[in-house]
Amino acid sequence: MISIERSSATPAYVQLYEGLREDIVRGIYEPDAKLPSVRYVAEELGVSRNTVDKAYQQLYAEGYVVSRNRSGYYVDPAMPTEGCGADWPERSEGILAEMLKAPADPPVPYDFFYGSLPTELFPAEALRKAVGEALCSLEGSNDYSDEFGLLSLRESLSGYLGRARSVRCSAGQIAIQSGTRDGIERLMHLFDPERHIVAIEQPGFAGVAQVLANNRFSIAPLDVSSSEAFFGDLERSGAKIVFVTPSHQFPTGRIMSYADRMRLIEWAHAQGAFILEDDYDSEYRYQERPIPSLQSLDRYGCVIYTGTFSKAFSPAMRVSYLVLPPELVGPYRDRMRSYWCPVSWVTQKALGVMLGNGFYEKHVRRQVKYHRTSQRLLIGALHEAFGDKVAIDGEGAGLHLWLHVDDARPTEELIALGLEEGVRVYPSHPYWVDAKKAQPGTLLMGYSAISHRLIAPGIRALARAWR
Repeated sequence: MISIERSSATPAYVQLYEGLREDIVRGIYEPDAKLPSVRYVAEELGVSRNTVDKAYQQLYAEGYVVSRNRSGYYVDPAMPTEGCGADWPERSEGILAEMLKAPADPPVPYDFFYGSLPTELFPAEALRKAVGEALCSLEGSNDYSDEFGLLSLRESLSGYLGRARSVRCSAGQIAIQSGTRDGIERLMHLFDPERHIVAIEQPGFAGVAQVLANNRFSIAPLDVSSSEAFFGDLERSGAKIVFVTPSHQFPTGRIMSYADRMRLIEWAHAQGAFILEDDYDSEYRYQERPIPSLQSLDRYGCVIYTGTFSKAFSPAMRVSYLVLPPELVGPYRDRMRSYWCPVSWVTQKALGVMLGNGFYEKHVRRQVKYHRTSQRLLIGALHEAFGDKVAIDGEGAGLHLWLHVDDARPTEELIALGLEEGVRVYPSHPYWVDAKKAQPGTLLMGYSAISHRLIAPGIRALARAWR
């Protein structure tokens, strides 16, 4: 018989209900078995009949038992005898134990991770003020937001994109998203995985490959090593959507030439295809003005533009946006009609305030200055430590470098040797659709999160590791 803990904060009827439910699920009470009478259980446990009746009523409400007139309560005859989760407590403990055993990357003194930003550059005070200003007007705060997001943010963003990236759009073409992957996931609802092949860069952004695979789209890799290889693969692909990072190819850092941009747009127009342009770190140019977006050259309406606030504020904010060509605005609204905007109202309002009052552009200039110094320190340290044994791609832009190390040892060994000296660098194979094609000795080194004072010591430690 189930026992009742008198000192427990859990009500007695809940304790009884939970105990009986577990006995039923475990098969101690078989299907169609009669439960003890209310009077019997009350006397055995020393509780009121009302307590027992409440427990039985809860079991009845949840479908574990049925009530038969003048006979009492019986376990539902349709209760499964196998596979209904009777062993779940034991299995869940095992699963959780395995998850907890999964090794997390231990912290190291010198971590050249890509993607994070330094905490000291996060504009906490400005964001606090923007939130306060946003809350002065509660218009729209008590309703579901538009599928495309808050209009005031989209209006401010439209102006900013025109100034900074030469993007031509109205607020009505912008859809606010909770991160680039989320935006691509939603966008792909407009296409058919049975009919539409998606071409993506190789090497390229692993996140988009994962989204496409999860949604069962066929993927055609495009070799970015040369213009001839890229367009040769594209012509053979049969693709109707092409994902590119033309202003700063991820991860190689190469820039698509004007001639190739126009060739890509003309190809898309001729094929009735769409180009998805990911302008993920467009603000970070250190040697010249930011390159205008591919979308700004499009006169056919075949470029879908996506950008993010993650590289300026924080990846944790999870705010990005799509700029849809006019042809896709209606279909997108129809598909997303019951999804609503995934970004909170107050976050959108605050971002709109910072775009509208000029703070965002001021903050971007501050970030560019900081990361220009980071890149200069890293390149200088690499040249000093390795000379011509390391070739660097991606100079002059972005938040990472793409390295080619002249070393016969396997890439995995180079990474492991670095860790022994407290330095973490990252392999290139995750960025390839076919990891076997990853170039030996190719590494990705981020510099957006590591402190300036740690860059040179970290590279010296890496040089010791690779001696």
